[in-house]
Amino acid sequence: MSEPEAPAQGAPEAGAPQTEPAPAAESGTNWLADFSEEFRKEFTYKLGNFTLLTGRMNSAAKNFDFAKKQEIYKKTRLPVTQEMTVPGFQMTESYIRQRHEHIVATILADLGL
Repeated sequence: MSEPEAPAQGAPEAGAPQTEPAPAAESGTNWLADFSEEFRKEFTYKLGNFTLLTGRMNSAAKNFDFAKKQEIYKKTRLPVTQEMTVPGFQMTESYIRQRHEHIVATILADLGL
């Protein structure tokens, strides 16, 4: 019996209760059209491109286009996810970068680093 394949460097562990607002799987989404190849390579598995959901919500969100995911995100009470559901919100490279920097800075501050 062979060992299970390790996730790609920086990829989340299997079963983690999270989802990518901009999906890792590109088929049938706006991911290719809205984000540069360089950005996709750099940010697919960074914290700014993840949000917390229940397992059920994550399954419902799948790798859908962000507009469809927003409908699922509206069902959560978590501010980190709710911020992406306000009317007129646009998922952009700049937003994901800033969100990543904010999340990392918050974690470091909470850890006293």
